[in-house]
Amino acid sequence: MRHEAHTAQLLAQKDNTRNELERYAQVTCYQLRAKMLEACPREIRDYIYAYLLPDSPVILQHCDHHDYCGCEFCAQGSDILEKFAQPPCHLRNAAYVTSEFSSELLEAFYRTNTFDLGHHFASLGAFRTMKAGNLGIIPVNYILNLSMLVQCEEYDFEGAVAFRDTYDDYPVKSRRTLLGDLEALFGFKSGTKITLHLDVKRGGLSGDQGAEHWEHDTVVPVILPTMRRLAAAGTKVKLRFDYSWCEVVIDNEDVTLEDIKEQYEKVRRY
Repeated sequence: MRHEAHTAQLLAQKDNTRNELERYAQVTCYQLRAKMLEACPREIRDYIYAYLLPDSPVILQHCDHHDYCGCEFCAQGSDILEKFAQPPCHLRNAAYVTSEFSSELLEAFYRTNTFDLGHHFASLGAFRTMKAGNLGIIPVNYILNLSMLVQCEEYDFEGAVAFRDTYDDYPVKSRRTLLGDLEALFGFKSGTKITLHLDVKRGGLSGDQGAEHWEHDTVVPVILPTMRRLAAAGTKVKLRFDYSWCEVVIDNEDVTLEDIKEQYEKVRRY
């Protein structure tokens, strides 16, 4: 009995110590960050935020598993998009930081990171307009860098069937669906840089260059009109051919297929 009582006493002391340290951390952090806002100009504060924020790119962790999946991304009540679109929670906890600090940190988070949503175009609209708590910060007003992926074998391009494995049981989408997906790229502020990755399975082709040429001849002509419209709206568009890591720039509405091929071949030479 004496041992049990002593153990209970030690546990209580441990809890009390933890609580006191937590209160001390809250007061100290709050005062330090309030002092930083008072003493440092915004330019210096932005440098500090850069050290506090996660490294770019920020990648949407998404799970395509079924309803019964038990992974952390499928946990009931978890909002994957909201977790993706926020800085670490301890940097925006009102017990530790002022609301002004949280607002500036969130602005820096959106402005300085590249947000990679993979091929989840359906998430773009919600991400663009979501609000962070009661701060009134909306991502679309700050985001400057976005990365998206077109997994080409998911769409009905000529010859796309050659890239599908025997266990690929998802339905092939129409090219019209792809064009509809790409419309979600509109609505970001002028000057936003969008890198559109083109990737495709290569198992059905012979030779390392086959997939790249197929993308040039089959995929790019379908999406180029949309890329031109994005460029005309002030968006800085890059097409990236993931196999070769080559990038071509679509910076105006007059870019032609020949211009893209010329850029690609020039990059390949170097």
